[in-house]
Amino acid sequence: MNAREKLSLPAVREVLVTGSVDVHEENWPELRTVAIAPLLASALERLAADRPRGELHSKSQRRTAAQAREEI
Repeated sequence: MNAREKLSLPAVREVLVTGSVDVHEENWPELRTVAIAPLLASALERLAADRPRGELHSKSQRRTAAQAREEI
């Protein structure tokens, strides 16, 4: 069983990759691309202002692989 098959098992609800990974998967609805630039910017702002970083993940933008390709 290859990695794609393992990650497509029913127990896996979502697979996250960063926008820096070139994804060519067409029929993989569980695959999501996470834009890390806004996440890193927010983390740096919070560090500089000495604010909590707990909300960072909830504010990250998730896109399907198809949406990420459309933006290129």
